[in-house]
Amino acid sequence: MSLPAWANVSATRRAHIERVVALLNQWADMMEVPARERGRWVRAGWLHDALRDAALGDARAHGPAAAERAAAEGESDPGVLDAVRYHTIGSAKWDDVGR
Repeated sequence: MSLPAWANVSATRRAHIERVVALLNQWADMMEVPARERGRWVRAGWLHDALRDAALGDARAHGPAAAERAAAEGESDPGVLDAVRYHTIGSAKWDDVGR
């Protein structure tokens, strides 16, 4: 996976997202995370700031907006969507993807 076509990010933000995904892959390697779970982590990494540079009116709105758009485009994993939706504020209901 990579950034979705609907992403609205600057070159600097894209570089940030790429570093986050690289770090998630490193953690998955070190923790010997199964491929399916790694895929969930990586999807959340690519999506978490996909709308960070969009004009949404509230700096914290990009997570919920990206989760909504990802769901509309076919992402159906609640853990991935919650990780994206709440990444700026956290959630006690997160599974391993969010944590």
